Order: sequence, then C-alpha cells, then structure tokens
Amino acid sequence: MKIHKFAYYNGALDWKLEPISFGNLTLLIGISGVGKTQILEAIRDMQKIANGESLNGTEWDISFSTQTDIIYRWIGKFENKDLSLASNYSRFFEIDNDVKRNRSKIIEEKLYLNDQCIIDRNESQILFKGTKTLKLSPFKSILDLLNQEDEIGPAQDSLNKIVHFNNSFKETLSSYYLPIEFSTLAKKYKTLESIQNSNLLTEIKLALVNKNVPDIFEKIKRKFISVFPQVEDLRTEFMRERVALGILNPYPLLQIKEKDVKSWILLPKISSGMLKTLRHICDFYLWPKGTVILIDEFENSLGVNCIDLLTEDLLEENKKLQFIITSHHPYIINNISTKYWKIVTRKGGHVQTYDTSELDLDKSSHKAFIQLMNSEKYREGIEVG
Repeated sequence: MKIHKFAYYNGALDWKLEPISFGNLTLLIGISGVGKTQILEAIRDMQKIANGESLNGTEWDISFSTQTDIIYRWIGKFENKDLSLASNYSRFFEIDNDVKRNRSKIIEEKLYLNDQCIIDRNESQILFKGTKTLKLSPFKSILDLLNQEDEIGPAQDSLNKIVHFNNSFKETLSSYYLPIEFSTLAKKYKTLESIQNSNLLTEIKLALVNKNVPDIFEKIKRKFISVFPQVEDLRTEFMRERVALGILNPYPLLQIKEKDVKSWILLPKISSGMLKTLRHICDFYLWPKGTVILIDEFENSLGVNCIDLLTEDLLEENKKLQFIITSHHPYIINNISTKYWKIVTRKGGHVQTYDTSELDLDKSSHKAFIQLMNSEKYREGIEVG
C-alpha cells in the first residue's frame, strides 16, 4: 500500500487537516503542539473505520494504491452527535459498553476504484456499482461490511498494512509462549515472504528468520553490530530454565553477546536504545511489502550512532515500504532531503502543511534547516485568532 493524499476533519473536536500528499518517505516538521502526532493518529483512524469502528464527527478523503497498483479514493462522513467528552475521545482509550452503544452513523461514503465510483452511500441507501444493496449497518463502513467483494476487499487489506511503530521488544515480554510449538511454526513459515506476511510478533519473526532464512538474519545482525560495535554476536535461543519448567510452547528469546563479557545478555536486560534500534532494523527486513510505517519522534531513545544508520536506511527507496515520520532532531532533519519535508502549521484547530518549495527554502538540507528555524511559518507555527 501507498498513501498518496489525505484530508481529515474531526467535527467533534473541531480539528481539520487540509489535504496533504505523501511519498515513499515523508518527514513532518514543526514546533511542539502544532499537530504532527495528530496527523499520524488521523491516518490510524482510517484503519479503525475500515475495520468497522464508528468515530463521531469524522470526515475523511484518502487516496491510496495497492501492491498491484489498484488506485482507491475513499471518502466518508460520520454524523456529529453531541456526545460526552469520554465518547468523543473514545478512539484513544478503552471504553465501556455504554459509550460503544452510543455510536454515530455514517451519513455519506464513496469509494472510487481507478476513478470509477463503485460505492455511493447516503443516509437512505447504498449503491454498489449502481445497484441498491440490502439494508446494512449504518454504523460501519462499506470496507468492513462488503470486504468479501473482490473490488472492496483489497482496500481494507491495504489499510490494514498501516503500522504504528512500537518502541521495543519489551512491550511483548509477557508473551513467553506460543499457541503451537515453534517447530510447527518453522515448518509453516519457511520463506522470507511467508514470514513477512504473517501476523506474528517481530521477535518471533526474527527467530523464524534465524532458523529458516539465515542470510537475512546475518544482515540484521551485521547492521546491528555496526551501530553497537561492543556487541560481537546476536542470537535467538530457547531458555533451558523455561523448557525444564515445562512452560507451554516457549519460543526462542533474543540474546546478545558483548565483547569481554562472558555471559549472554537476555532480552529483559538489553537497553531500551539497543532494542529500539534492533526493532527498526528488523522492520526494514521483516515487514511485508506495502507496509505504511508511522513513527512519532523518530529520535526517541536513540543515540547519535543509531540515528546515523537508521536515517540512511529510511532513505533507501527499494524496500517498498512507506514511512511517515515526525522529528525534532537536527541530525535527522539535516540528513533527509528537503524534498521529503512537510512543514506543519496550525491556526486554532486548522492544520496545514507546506512543501519547502512553497516556503522558498534552499535545496541544501542544512541551509534549508537554518532558514526554516528563522522562518515565520516555523517559529509561529501555532497561530491564534
């Protein structure tokens, strides 16, 4: 999947994003509070709506293409009900059943496939390729309701390739066992493509690659060691203690070996910076083609040595991944070409983005960064009144 253009409005919160276009890599730049993170959250809302969630007061217009170069444009609008504060912020939190029952209806929805409108929906009817459908739930999008249709399923599948990057392996430490034996998984996922397209956790994918695609594991390991030269080896291995205790279906845990240190360091003791760096590296190799990766504040928990290598990786365009990232870090901004920049500004709840050409910035990233720091659009990125 690749997102080409996106516009969004949250009527309940009166927050509007003017149309923004995306390339293989988009770097959102702006002062704190201007709306960079909210842009990523708005993109995630597209995935939620495509999977049947009702988001009060939301309007959207998104154009994207599939891996097979099918182009979709999806437009929609939920009614804007005067709900409680908890309801309007429910997309960010776990909510109770009373809030879930107070859902908003979709009052308009259109889906275009290669410029041809195949879904035309209003409050009274749904037309699919010009034919009126049976009465369907007014709270769910067509992408969820008709996902078995050949023309619609790929749109939902594509939006499910949006991934919000998690900070480290430590977030899944509670998962010390698998529903089936690792050996069974290893027989099922023998190729890199099958591992990439699985819904398995990243650390399990890494263990499968270690077993079945050792050349890719070696590339991941070499890249990791180039960032952390104090590390001499990396492996995934079963913990004897857990096997001896009869833990059900344990899987190999990540371990690293540092120079001049006798023992291997197990996952819980590996630093968060190392883990986040390894997670980034793994993503470049282990996410399936067409994945859209959202990374908020790319530099968090990363040292300068990590930022250097990972920024270079982002600039490689042969991965068939799309990155939409935010950053305040001068190194990242200086080392990513201005053609990838989007400068974010906000007036009240109205968010607008600019290309560097619109601000007449130099093509040199370093000079453009200095110009940007001194520009009125950046320094006064949040305009009041």
